[in-house]
Amino acid sequence: MKLREMVSVFWLFFVLLVSCVIVSETVSAVSEGGWGTKAPLPQVILGKGGAIVVDGKIYVVGGSATYMYDPASNVWTAKAPMPTPRFYFGIAAYKNKIYTIGGSAWVNGTEKSYSVNEVYDPASDTWQTKQPVSTSRYDLAAGVVNGKIYLIGGSTGIIQNPGTPPNMGTVYMNEVYDVANDSWTAKAPDPLAVQGSSSAVCDGKIYILGQFSTEIYDPANDTWTRGAANPGQVVYSAAAATTGIDAPKQICVFGGATYEMGLKGSSLTQVYFPQNNSWSYGASMPTAREYLTAADVNDTIYVIGGSKGLSLPAVTSNEVYWPIGYGTPDPSYVPETFQPAVSLLSPNAAYNVSNVPLMFTADKALDWAGYSLDGAKNITVTGNSTITNLFDGRHNVTVYANDTDGNMVSSQTAVFNVTLPPAPFPTAPVAAVLIASVAIACMGAAVYYRKKKPAIV
Repeated sequence: MKLREMVSVFWLFFVLLVSCVIVSETVSAVSEGGWGTKAPLPQVILGKGGAIVVDGKIYVVGGSATYMYDPASNVWTAKAPMPTPRFYFGIAAYKNKIYTIGGSAWVNGTEKSYSVNEVYDPASDTWQTKQPVSTSRYDLAAGVVNGKIYLIGGSTGIIQNPGTPPNMGTVYMNEVYDVANDSWTAKAPDPLAVQGSSSAVCDGKIYILGQFSTEIYDPANDTWTRGAANPGQVVYSAAAATTGIDAPKQICVFGGATYEMGLKGSSLTQVYFPQNNSWSYGASMPTAREYLTAADVNDTIYVIGGSKGLSLPAVTSNEVYWPIGYGTPDPSYVPETFQPAVSLLSPNAAYNVSNVPLMFTADKALDWAGYSLDGAKNITVTGNSTITNLFDGRHNVTVYANDTDGNMVSSQTAVFNVTLPPAPFPTAPVAAVLIASVAIACMGAAVYYRKKKPAIV
């Protein structure tokens, strides 16, 4: 082999070797996950708040503060605060609205627990009060499955087992809130009463991640099973589950503390894989803390706020975590990129009433739906509804909707007629008017006669 050929072969081998090393390092970096720093929370929240995602934005709620964080612009915006300032509540989002349930606050030097259920509408920046949960409690878990909000565990604050922390009135309760009916129903209680646990929803199941156990609730059959406990054995941590869009499905548990540590915040990142009931450690948080919150946006997790420990300063840290395997969708993930088909079932006939049923179907979960009557502005609905106060004549209606992928679609336009029956003849009012008219006429005639009558001499 000539010298030039030998040099060429050497350089080719060297380039391939370097390429392999670079590729190996890149894959390794992705598979390990990692951390970054974002704009901090604008103010300290002195207690465990809640974080939830609506329409790609993160809402952090706690005490008298509500903030919206936009990951795209890395900007925070102040929003309307909860009507009842409190912490340690359950938080859940359904149909672009945020529910904060239960919780506690210090009132006149005493910790008070609440049963209040308040819902926030980001579109109008307003709050409403809904049906409260049956028992006032805090340090509880909340999760949404199939349009229902489950509220699990927590503490009443009443000591039931003195000397055995954390049983400060812990409860086994599991109650489900039906948003459509604004009502609560009891479900199978958690076999192990826990408080201060983090929780997450993955593949239709709710995971309660306590200090010594992982309790798994399946709403489909109202049953509980037990998974492997987190190796760090922490409480007052935060958890978020990936969806499989851009990372393998996993539940990440951040920070927290143990009683053995004197409830001093840790920097642990623990990762639970539901598929094989196993735990692993991820890259440690840059800021050690407990009482923190976490929220997942397209498999990028934002870990916000918290405290360095019991009686230690609170922090405003906002740190972003890319989970283990980030960049590779979960094998089970099927992108729902197709547009939903919306079919309008009613109105579909001629009507002789002013209130007409509005009924439609969709072949995919919807984030929002509304209808336009006679080309007017859309009116939001949460499902089948009623079009009210229709007048005589020809009308048209179209249903509009958008799905979780942002696809906006419309149904066919239905044209229908309303012919209202004539109003009944108002006999009593008319008779009264006639009588009154006759009386007035008689009085007028009498006056006229009196004026024309000749005087008696």
